Amino acid sequence: MLFYIGIYSDINEEIEKINKILDIKLENGQNMGSINDYIKNIKYYVFEDKNFIFYDTLKNYDNHTIWNNLKFSLFEINKFLNYLDCKKNFTTDCDDFHYVKNSELEIEKKEIGFHNLEFIPNNIFDLNNKFNFISNHYFFRKKGNKNELSKEESHNYCHKIFMNGEAPHVGKCEKCEKFDTKYEKNTYYEESYKNLDHICFSFGCLSKENLYKTNFWDSSTKEGTMIHKLNSNQLDNNFKNNYILFNEDIKNNIILNIEDLKEFFI
Repeated sequence: MLFYIGIYSDINEEIEKINKILDIKLENGQNMGSINDYIKNIKYYVFEDKNFIFYDTLKNYDNHTIWNNLKFSLFEINKFLNYLDCKKNFTTDCDDFHYVKNSELEIEKKEIGFHNLEFIPNNIFDLNNKFNFISNHYFFRKKGNKNELSKEESHNYCHKIFMNGEAPHVGKCEKCEKFDTKYEKNTYYEESYKNLDHICFSFGCLSKENLYKTNFWDSSTKEGTMIHKLNSNQLDNNFKNNYILFNEDIKNNIILNIEDLKEFFI
């Protein structure tokens, strides 16, 4: 496993947290230099099969395109880590969890299609709350842009992974069609992730609290406004109007309650 971790605090404090959570001991990191103003003082740590790359970055970015470009710069670091023997890799966002039943078979393909499900946030993220997902990726962006939220328009942002490359939003694929056929009769289902296949679980917003504290930008705004540029009233209104589903939204979309997915959360 390889983790990229951008920090704007004391690296020793972050390492101490990770050691405690994972019950490991990271020490004697290797210096790897800097790439740009947003990826500086890169340090590489390893513990058994767990690899960590820390880099100094800024707490706040001017716009969300900087964040998007960082992914590709970080991806280049893989070229300097050949001793990891990493034969298969691709870029994706840290809030996307791609699930397939037969990973050994799928990883050999040049591309893998996914239908996206978006997590429905509550005021706080608590594993005692229901794990509900809507079959309409980036639903908050659509609501923020006053676009229709319906089954017919639910595949605009579905993913495809290109091995040794990117995982762009390509729209509807054959996996989406199979999903629609399976869940066409109703709008609410209690389901197990083990009954699903080729699904990307997206956690664009974990909660109202996380929107304020950990999201870099508000995806419900047309221009992707950075969180630190919005005041509390603006964030309150955006969450209430765009991140919460209204009755009409629920009626016109497929909602899955997937409780056993909680097992992946520490």
